[in-house]
Amino acid sequence: MEVNESSEEFRAKIKSILANAPTSPGVYLMEGHDGDIFYVGKANNIRQRLRSYFQTNPGDSRYFVSILEKLLVDISFVLTTNEKEALILENELIKQYHPKYNVLFRDDKNYLHIRVDTSKPFPRLETVRRRANDQALYFGPYDSSGSLRNTLNIVNKHFGLRTCTDHEFRTRTRPCIEHQIGRCPAPCVLELPANSYERSVHDATLFLEGRCRDLVDRLKQRMTEASSQTLFERAAHYRDQIQAITRSLTRQNVVLKRAENLDVIAFATEDNRALVQVTRYRDGYPVGNRRYQMPASSIEHPDSALTTFLHTLYERRQDTPPLILINRSISMQKALTDVLSDRAGRNVALRCPQRGQKRALIRAAERNALQHLKQSTAQDLKRLDTLAQCQSLLNLKNLPVRIETYDISNIQGSDAVGSMVVFTDGKPDRAGYRHFGVKTISGIDDFAMMAEMLVRRFNDGETLGPLPDLVILDGGKAHLRAVIEALERAGHIDLEIVALAKERVKKQRDDEPGKLQDLSLRPERVYLRNAKDPIPLHRATAVMHLMAMMRNEAHRTAINFHRKRRRRRTVRSELDGIKGVGPKRRTLLLREFGSVQELRRQSAATVTERTGIPMALAKTILTTLSRQEDV
Repeated sequence: MEVNESSEEFRAKIKSILANAPTSPGVYLMEGHDGDIFYVGKANNIRQRLRSYFQTNPGDSRYFVSILEKLLVDISFVLTTNEKEALILENELIKQYHPKYNVLFRDDKNYLHIRVDTSKPFPRLETVRRRANDQALYFGPYDSSGSLRNTLNIVNKHFGLRTCTDHEFRTRTRPCIEHQIGRCPAPCVLELPANSYERSVHDATLFLEGRCRDLVDRLKQRMTEASSQTLFERAAHYRDQIQAITRSLTRQNVVLKRAENLDVIAFATEDNRALVQVTRYRDGYPVGNRRYQMPASSIEHPDSALTTFLHTLYERRQDTPPLILINRSISMQKALTDVLSDRAGRNVALRCPQRGQKRALIRAAERNALQHLKQSTAQDLKRLDTLAQCQSLLNLKNLPVRIETYDISNIQGSDAVGSMVVFTDGKPDRAGYRHFGVKTISGIDDFAMMAEMLVRRFNDGETLGPLPDLVILDGGKAHLRAVIEALERAGHIDLEIVALAKERVKKQRDDEPGKLQDLSLRPERVYLRNAKDPIPLHRATAVMHLMAMMRNEAHRTAINFHRKRRRRRTVRSELDGIKGVGPKRRTLLLREFGSVQELRRQSAATVTERTGIPMALAKTILTTLSRQEDV
């Protein structure tokens, strides 16, 4: 077999890199053609780990390993004295460089958290989707909005924390209805007994942390004290709190014999799937249950995958328990234990129990993980059957494992954008979604806009991901013709491209005056490259549902991006144009005062005191706003 020059150069480069690679612990960084770091890894023996990437059969199914010859320019090393330092350094470098291929498990960005900013004098509970790098307390994540609402309902009803926004809190002049129904002490306008609100915040955080037994003991003591002082209404309030907390606990089974705080983590595999089940126990009660989908490469490297998972998981959480149970031993267990203990500020034990109640907890977590994998496998088989039907219906060469769907969004040709939506194995692959801003087309020409987007995508090759097995255009025959001609001129031929046209419905008058009825003219239909007539899609078929879902997802993504871009162009503030007020100061002023109208009512001294803006600039801002109001 003849080897081209670039392959020979690549092999020579790799041979040189491996010859100079150290055999000690450390971290390696893979650099791409644009100078970006696309992967960061750790190893006890760096040279041995790197050799595994470049074997004839590396046994690593990760996508970037199969295209290393195209991606890799150089590998650099950072040596450490032990495994613990390598583990910490890898994590820091991943946060610094954000490598494209260091994705281990699904991010928590779609899950909800409760945030409590204890730096404020009267904090409230906030619902957020991301943990910020601040000093606030975060609880969660909650995998459903229903469980979050139930928790907030208990806290708001029985712990007496404010629910108003910071702006409402600062500007309120009289108590709101929450105070009138006994759910808020109205710290916005009323003076409270010393430390009473702080005590309520502390009680709420105990409840959110799952330390309910400690909380119930505290409340029982307060109830007894209130009764002895004949403060029966206050005692009844504490009684209601205790009952609400007890009811929230009785919904769950008590599994542990002692009031222990621990996490049970099970790594499970089924066929080509991997999953980690995390069950949290606080005071002996199960308070959380989460599952994390792992990449297929975790099956081949379970030791490394579980180590990195644990390190990343407990970096995100503030409530690392003193005991973590895992269902398999890992080689860097001692180093990871030291890292978790240092981070928590106390001893954290990482154990793999072999018998007793702890082993029973591990087995229960493994059963739950395997059951979830079996259910998802059955769903995948259905999706695979649908893809096979799609291949047969559209006469495709290959099974459409990766499908890309495209759509255009604009208003009379302005702010024209496009979307690329990716479905892998019949499921949305949101990491592969892309947005395109139309660059070369002006005016109203959806066909040319669609063609430009497709040409740019295929000119970029595999930079935007593997090439698709099927491309679906949201449009009709004219869209398909324009795209194919543009791609062929650019040298991209033999692509599987179809166009999906929406159902066309015409309104006609009914017999009753003033009423219209729907009359469907043409169903959903697919236009093929070399076929004269389209293929109709019947509503009841799985192929129809899949293709319509992909088309609708592309349409939704394009519209959202178009709206965001148009909003960014059109939205302006009255603060724009004032010398000395840039985006940061404008955001600061609006966040502090809520609106320009409220800012107008302030004095220059108040603006300076609350925002730190110089007095001279504060006077200029207020003078300018006053003139604008008079115009």
